[in-house]
Amino acid sequence: MGFRRGWAQPALKALLHPCLHWSEPRIEIRGRVKVLARLAASPAPKPPSTYDLRHGQIHRWNGT
Repeated sequence: MGFRRGWAQPALKALLHPCLHWSEPRIEIRGRVKVLARLAASPAPKPPSTYDLRHGQIHRWNGT
C-alpha cells in the first residue's frame, strides 16, 4: 500500500468530521471528502496551529 493510498483508510475517515473546515496558508477546504482528496494529492501537512473537535472528530484544522 502506497503512502497516498493510506489517506483513504477507514480509520482516518472516522477521525474527520463530515463538515470539516480545513485551513492552510492560501487553502480553504470544507468537507471530509475534499480534505481526503487534498491529503491524497499533496505532501503531508504540518501539524496544525489549532484544531477543534466535535463528537470526537476533527471539525476544524488551522494549519500554519
